[in-house]
Amino acid sequence: MVRTMLVTLLLALAVGGAAVWQQRSEAVRQRDLATANYRRTRELLDTFVNNLSTEPRLRAHGLESLRQDLLLRAKAVYEELLEERGDDPDVRAEHAKTLARLGLITAELGDATTAINLYRQAQVIYQQMARAYPDGSEYELDLARTQQDLGTLYLTTRQYGAAETAYREALVIF
Repeated sequence: MVRTMLVTLLLALAVGGAAVWQQRSEAVRQRDLATANYRRTRELLDTFVNNLSTEPRLRAHGLESLRQDLLLRAKAVYEELLEERGDDPDVRAEHAKTLARLGLITAELGDATTAINLYRQAQVIYQQMARAYPDGSEYELDLARTQQDLGTLYLTTRQYGAAETAYREALVIF
């Protein structure tokens, strides 16, 4: 009788453990899928914004208001992406990239002050990531690019001392 109960208990534990393992595996798969979808969305959005920012035909022929509208829509999507992400290192790096892209869009829309604040937020994350992962990570390069972009924005807002500091910090990293 005791032996039958023990066998039944062990069987129940084995089945329960298998079910928990299967649920955990599914959760990991769903997380990985969500991360991949997030990256694809951001990459597509990055390409879209690059085209909007660099296409000269959109700056001419009365298309500037359409360009501004499209940048505002892209900005809203970037802001939504920022709200959805957590503290995973890869996600934090993506978060910083999204902040920098949002800074670029905001600068393109003519709001340099807000753009500077967005780049500073990205800068803080990249600094933390570069300190946490110092050997050979791309975080230092991303930090240098952010510093360079900040320097440019400081120049456009006539903050020459801040521009010089940002450029010098970028040069140290490059």
